[in-house]
Amino acid sequence: MKPFKPPIPPWKPDETCPCGNSSLALKDCCLGVDGIIRLAVPELLPPGPVTGFGHPKCYLNPTNDCCTKISGEHVITRNVLTALSGKIEFFGLPWVSSGQAQLIGVDTLKSNILCRRHNSALSPLDSAAGNLFRALQTICEDISPRNKSLSRRGKWSLVSGEAIELWGLKTLFGLYHAKFVTEGNARATLPAGLDVNLLLSALRQRHVSHPCGLYLRAMSGQAILNVDEKISVTPLGSEDKRRLTGIRIGMNAFEFEIILDPTGVNFAALATEAVYHPWRLSFRNRLRHDNLVITWADTTNFGLTAEFTTEPVRAVARAAKRQAASPT
Repeated sequence: MKPFKPPIPPWKPDETCPCGNSSLALKDCCLGVDGIIRLAVPELLPPGPVTGFGHPKCYLNPTNDCCTKISGEHVITRNVLTALSGKIEFFGLPWVSSGQAQLIGVDTLKSNILCRRHNSALSPLDSAAGNLFRALQTICEDISPRNKSLSRRGKWSLVSGEAIELWGLKTLFGLYHAKFVTEGNARATLPAGLDVNLLLSALRQRHVSHPCGLYLRAMSGQAILNVDEKISVTPLGSEDKRRLTGIRIGMNAFEFEIILDPTGVNFAALATEAVYHPWRLSFRNRLRHDNLVITWADTTNFGLTAEFTTEPVRAVARAAKRQAASPT
């Protein structure tokens, strides 16, 4: 394995940090002493003192740190719904045939599943997800064949990988407790279906422990043929259909698969099909080259750059062949 080489974005240490969370210079905010940019994930559990109350409708009530007010939480973050015109395509719903999908609108996706105290504490994850999907949408539009601009100036965007994988798990628990997901042809049942203690552990440490976490199901060189403003959401389960293990969220040519529960997951097979903790998504056409940097605190387990293009598949193959033949 080659030594880890993080992507080198265009931002200078003295420039304002591109994280959007402060007015500090990059060197005083998200730039580490090793020269790698990492977006920090804030504390995700409510500040003390502990309330000693567990709201029966809040799925984080095992903490006994709820408030008495329940919030009408969007199962899918409203920031994402707004960025994608409110179109969410669900698989694994109890009222549709196996393998079929159903589009559900923004107003239908509200449910009383979190108290206001926990909903407020988790709001940074919603902001990160909104930033991710807006960046993906903008980049795909930039390199789409429909875009007639002759500009060659590429764009760089920045998101926290830990925040995205935790947002995916928040979405999974929201779908589960709002009764949107199933196991096989039956509704999932508590407590065996989804372990809230695994989520609480991830929220406390602000990341998901390896080998669980975020995998990108998209191979280098894949072509983006169109820009689709809806995303697909599929809960993932163990082979015996007794547990939910994670969630798959797809948009355009890529899918983010986020594993929480390692029970029965074949990680060796998954590693051959997906990139674990990708650090950069690289998008290009004949004129433009845009990049989305996904930062991770841990550099011991890292993924390669995933390449996307709007060029014909033959051109992608030729470019890959040239790259393979070039000296390293």
